[in-house]
Amino acid sequence: MRALDGEGTVGRAHDTRPRLAPATLLLAGAAVLTLGAFLPAGGIRAVITLPPALLVPGFALAVIAVGRPPLGAPAKLAFFVVVSIAVYSIAATVLSAASIRIGRPSVLVVTDTLAVAAAAIDWRRRRSAETRSSGSTRPTLVVWLPFLVSMGLSILALALAAHLLPRPAAQPYSQLYLAGSWSRVRGPVRIPDGRSLSVRVGVANRTGRPQMYRLVPSLTGAPAPWRERVVRVGPGRDWTGTIGGPMPRATCLVRLEISLRRASSRQTLATVTVWLGRPSDLPCAT
Repeated sequence: MRALDGEGTVGRAHDTRPRLAPATLLLAGAAVLTLGAFLPAGGIRAVITLPPALLVPGFALAVIAVGRPPLGAPAKLAFFVVVSIAVYSIAATVLSAASIRIGRPSVLVVTDTLAVAAAAIDWRRRRSAETRSSGSTRPTLVVWLPFLVSMGLSILALALAAHLLPRPAAQPYSQLYLAGSWSRVRGPVRIPDGRSLSVRVGVANRTGRPQMYRLVPSLTGAPAPWRERVVRVGPGRDWTGTIGGPMPRATCLVRLEISLRRASSRQTLATVTVWLGRPSDLPCAT
């Protein structure tokens, strides 16, 4: 903006509008992001956390690098969003390489640490500029102490939140597995011709509630169908037992497949397969 000075010449007027310091904006944005991230999932949390999540990391890096980027408002916002996305990508790569779980607490630690560090650098720059203009000096500790305390409190709050917040529930599942000596099977099991066979299996219930399961065996070439079994397994418990039936005669290799289903459903939850063969001294059927 241009204006006439006292002598009638054209000069540049100074912008006297109050402007918030980058340090204040960074700390406020990090606080909103951190507090909003622990709200219940939904539209309100998205509205509160999305703007600082897209702007704070990029703004922080810009402050660290150049102070205030010499860009217009729309260009600044676009620049901050692009840099923020890059920060999240790099942070995810580093966390994964360090075998740190990528989740809400770890991402907030990265974002808040970056924001507090940028705010500290901006504060230091402003104090240095004031010191040079006034000719006075202030102890370094007095300048850095508020930000060191803020960083320590932020890390402590996030650590406490990570321990106090309930952990996400594990995905419920049901599991079928070979048990006993059958768990050590690594190839075809040699079974004498025409004998009955019992296979020991286990069922794990990790659904969080009691379940009635049905074990459905299927053996290629069996002279008679193997009987199904219905078992009840409590939440967090395992059941082990046997399932068996007659073996076919004069075959080289047969497949035994045991399926796990809920008692009232035909949907298969899990399957185990065992290959059964004849001893090498007995002839195979052609």
